[in-house]
Amino acid sequence: MLRPNVADEVSAELPDGLVRASVNVAPIAEQGIERSFHKISSDVRPVLSWLVEQRKVLDVEDVEEILREGSAKLETYTLMLAYELLKPSARTAGRRLSVLRGPQKLNGSVGGFVVFPVDPAENADESWQVADAADRLGALGVMSSAIDALEACGFIQRIQSSQNGASIHIPRRIRTFLRRLARIESPTVWSSDNERLARNVLEQGETYFQRLPLAEQLEVHQYAIQSGDVEIAKKTAKYYGTDLREIAYRLSREGRFAAAADVYRAIVEQFDENDAYAWEYFGFNLAREAERRLNQGGSGLTEDERRQIGGAYSRAVAEEKTDNPLYVGRLLGFRAQCGEYVNVEFEERMISYQNSRWKDTARGYFARMVFDGLSRGGRHSERDDLYNLWRRELQGNRFFETAHDE
Repeated sequence: MLRPNVADEVSAELPDGLVRASVNVAPIAEQGIERSFHKISSDVRPVLSWLVEQRKVLDVEDVEEILREGSAKLETYTLMLAYELLKPSARTAGRRLSVLRGPQKLNGSVGGFVVFPVDPAENADESWQVADAADRLGALGVMSSAIDALEACGFIQRIQSSQNGASIHIPRRIRTFLRRLARIESPTVWSSDNERLARNVLEQGETYFQRLPLAEQLEVHQYAIQSGDVEIAKKTAKYYGTDLREIAYRLSREGRFAAAADVYRAIVEQFDENDAYAWEYFGFNLAREAERRLNQGGSGLTEDERRQIGGAYSRAVAEEKTDNPLYVGRLLGFRAQCGEYVNVEFEERMISYQNSRWKDTARGYFARMVFDGLSRGGRHSERDDLYNLWRRELQGNRFFETAHDE
């Protein structure tokens, strides 16, 4: 299969209008791959068109060979190949601009980014313009040549042009691709750009924020979520708290259990008191924070923590209403950790899950949560006795053997 020379640079001088959201597929059809072209999403077609028609790094045989592995494979390969052919400055701009969702006006700026018409490294006499723009908008700037290159290859697609400027967007499939790269290749820039975009609005004051159209307020909240800043995420969550789950989940995965618990608490206190998931992971993160403290030589569970964790787990089970084995298991396991005798309830649940459609899954997850709770409470002999009673059902159950409450 042909491979490009990644040292080649994309020319920003390709004719205007070369690639648009609605692509003329005739040249590709003449090469015999019209069928392949239409098997991929409309988001990616302009990019494939650019690779085949302009850069000529793919031909009929290449496309058909990749397509044998599925249209998703062709889309991913197409995007990655085009990305590799871009200049580093264009790649960086693409990753940074992927924070923007929906159509954006291109008229000296795009979204919250100022468009620099010159490169100070190449145009020293005009570098003050760049410095002035940077002072006004922080580090949120991209070069116009990078936008031209992204548009030429199909990553940015033009919706319309007028005397007031152009409207452009990065299609969803391409935006998702660039966002993943941004989080991998430049996570610090990704977080700081999102935080700056949110703060640029919030610094105008609460009245200014409240007067923004609903769509713009929701975008500011998205910037806050992606930045990882808990306080501005909670401050901008004016209408619903479901997106706060994303930042709470990330905090929990990073081991910042207390912060994650605070976010889940905000969800149930400010937005949806019936959110079973938020109740469950409010309790879960409180429990993990207490465990972390104990492992570092600190104190064990306080009475207030026992009350909050037990209450959160109980509320999650009550709100879930589906007898979720994970939620029920955590509640029973926590009660076992706190010294309660739970063997009878354990057996009743194990019998009831026998009749469940997902009996092995349900039994495995439920039993593991209870056994982990017994272990945390130092009740190892009781755990072993209980396992021996249910050895036949649990031995070899992959859900029981691999699931751990952590």
